[in-house]
Amino acid sequence: MKQFSVAVFAAVMLCAATGRAQPVTPPKALTNGDIIEMSRAGVADSNIMTLINNAPVKFDVSPDGLISLHAGGVHEGVINQMIRAGTRPKFESSFGVATGTFPVKDAAGKTVHFSAWIKTENVLNGYAGLWWRVDGQEQGSVLAFDNSQARVIEGKPATGSGTIRGATGTKDWAKYEFELPVGAAVKNINFGAILSGTGTAWFDGLRIELNGEPYTNTALFDLDFERTTAKGFYTGGPGYKVGVDNTTAYQGKQSLKMQYTGDASQTK
Repeated sequence: MKQFSVAVFAAVMLCAATGRAQPVTPPKALTNGDIIEMSRAGVADSNIMTLINNAPVKFDVSPDGLISLHAGGVHEGVINQMIRAGTRPKFESSFGVATGTFPVKDAAGKTVHFSAWIKTENVLNGYAGLWWRVDGQEQGSVLAFDNSQARVIEGKPATGSGTIRGATGTKDWAKYEFELPVGAAVKNINFGAILSGTGTAWFDGLRIELNGEPYTNTALFDLDFERTTAKGFYTGGPGYKVGVDNTTAYQGKQSLKMQYTGDASQTK
């Protein structure tokens, strides 16, 4: 696989965040040339479409642009996704996010059940949900992935992929959850919460189970957001304000709040 494709995949897959404590520079907009290069490098169509869904884009879908995509070997499904992405509002390609890095040794070879309570207010043109990504040993490979919309297992779209399974509109606290296999060959695991579109969302009571057994490690993560900061998580996103909120909670006294601001400089 070409180095450029690896860099794009690592920077954009689900979030530009890598789990580090510091903010991460938003990725540049994907272009026709990027998609052609990834297709020629052998990146799976499902992974390319996930990138398109979650990255800023600047596609040429004019007749000449479409001809060049076909000539470059880009498959029809990817091209259709590019056409749809070209109609997104300015900030819809961005998202608010909380990103944690999960200990590989604790999850390798097991099934993870990830859940949380989510409340929303006027979430439009997007959703509030959970996400989990299992990276393989080979650079750019994804063993399993779910962001409450896209769902990939063993590099292929799985049941429920493409259907929003998070919270939309204005809804009171409700539980959202999914399960994913964590392959024994896992190299890295990132997970967390996400808000795309406009509006506000609150997250509380995150729960992780491995083969049915609850996972708790308060030294690494505050899954209830009861501390002054979201311990164990990078929080941010261009156009979103993300942080602990002491005015709303499902349990305890605090939750994690994500709010669309439309100001790309506002990430905290």
